[in-house]
Amino acid sequence: MKNLKLHLAILSVCMFCSVQVQAVTLSIGDADGFGYGKAEGFLGVDKAPAERAGDRAILDMGDLLPDVNESGFVGAGGGDDFDNQSAAEKEDTGNTGQKWTDVSLSESCDESPGLADDAVFVFSFTAPVAGDTDYGRDHFINLVYGDYDVDPMTIEIEGKVVNLEGEKEPDKDGFIFRAYATVSWDDMKDGEIVVNVVAENEPYVAFDYILLDVTPLSIPNPNPTTMFNLLLNE
Repeated sequence: MKNLKLHLAILSVCMFCSVQVQAVTLSIGDADGFGYGKAEGFLGVDKAPAERAGDRAILDMGDLLPDVNESGFVGAGGGDDFDNQSAAEKEDTGNTGQKWTDVSLSESCDESPGLADDAVFVFSFTAPVAGDTDYGRDHFINLVYGDYDVDPMTIEIEGKVVNLEGEKEPDKDGFIFRAYATVSWDDMKDGEIVVNVVAENEPYVAFDYILLDVTPLSIPNPNPTTMFNLLLNE
């Protein structure tokens, strides 16, 4: 009898462990600093290192896209176009939208798949069910992008135009942003979220990645060194 009870107890534990509670977390593109990594050796428009937060391994919010030709501005036709895409991003299997990441979206970039206004990202997933940690909850579309100069940037989520929350005021040309928008639970139920970028007048922009998650990306405050450098170069 004792052996039977022990066997049943072990079986119950194993059955409990086999139940995996999941939450939807999907990234299109990867967090690799637009393919530059930390952009060592590259400068921003103010002649300071493009990566200026000092506490991250990659280009992220508060840093600047590299001023590749050191002309004093970042934009189309100025020699700042780049293509840091992996083979998988170029191939964009399943048309998820990877091809819109790690490349400058401008008319002057031969490798660009189009302009920002053409960008579409498609998230496909198993819809959360009762017992999942994110069942019944709103989610968030998170974006990391650089040199968006035409305010305000908006996106369409499932055909509805929404404003992005987060840092919106660039401190310098080529500024890298983080921003997010809410995805309603109702939109999550069918297992697909389609995001269209609305940027009719934006001639040059780049996306590092776009993330669907149950929480928004944090929007860090610039550290004192970053603020000093920005003010010094005004």
